[in-house]
Amino acid sequence: MTENIDRQTPEMTAQQAREELAVAEGAPITGRADARRLAHALIGIGLAVAALLAASRAFTANGNTVGVVVSLVAYMAVLGSLVGAQRTVKAVPRGYRRRYLTGLMLTMALYTFGILWFSVLQDPAPSWTVFGPYCLLTALPSLLAAARIRELAGR
Repeated sequence: MTENIDRQTPEMTAQQAREELAVAEGAPITGRADARRLAHALIGIGLAVAALLAASRAFTANGNTVGVVVSLVAYMAVLGSLVGAQRTVKAVPRGYRRRYLTGLMLTMALYTFGILWFSVLQDPAPSWTVFGPYCLLTALPSLLAAARIRELAGR
C-alpha cells in the first residue's frame, strides 16, 4: 500500500522544499484575535497598576485604610479577570513572553518606586500635579509592550 502512495506523490526538489519552508516560517501562528486579546489584557494590567498607585497615594495621604483595602481588592478582581482573558487564547505569538515580561516588570518597577516616593522618599508626599502624571507614566511600559505584541501577530 505504501508503494502506491509513494508513486502518486510528486517528488519535491530541494529548492521547492526550501521555498515551502520559508513560507511556513513566515506564516503567523497566532490569530489576530488572540494577539488583540493578549494586548488588551496587558493594557488593562498597566492601567490597573497606575490606578492602584493613584488610589494608594490618595487613601494613605488621608489615613484611609479602608480605602486602601478596597482599592487592593478591586485591583485583584480586575487582575483576575484580565489574566483569565489571557488564558483563553489558543496560541501566543513568537516573542510574546519577552515583550510581556519586559513591559510588566518595568511597570511594576515604576509602581514600586512610586510607592517609595510618596511614602518614604519625600515628606510631605509629592503634589498631584507631579504625582498624577507619574501614575500615568507607570502604565507606559505595559502600553508600549502591548503595541509590540499586536504587531507580532501581523507578521
